[in-house]
Amino acid sequence: MSNKERFIELLHSTGRAGVDNVISNLDDLGFFEAPASTVFHLNTPGGLLQHSLNVYDEAVVLAKGQAEFRPEMAEKLKGAVEAHQKKKEQEKKSSKKSAHNQTNLTKKRRTA
Repeated sequence: MSNKERFIELLHSTGRAGVDNVISNLDDLGFFEAPASTVFHLNTPGGLLQHSLNVYDEAVVLAKGQAEFRPEMAEKLKGAVEAHQKKKEQEKKSSKKSAHNQTNLTKKRRTA
């Protein structure tokens, strides 16, 4: 798997809406081919992408280490992530309900 394919797969794994737009914008801006630096490390085509994956990989290692050595922190983080996801789901439901109510209001106005 190429770095670009891996990066795109990681973005898709977030399940976030609009990910395809983000990927398209990154591609349009040249992110996947850009160097990380003009002079220093990874100053080659694709260097910024490689650097980004390196940072991600290191963050995963740190998170796993944190969970192993400080399980209470892992539980707090897990709880925070779950709370954030629940909030997002509630916002999504509320947004759908609001759109539904707006549609019904529009229909009522047309028939009045």
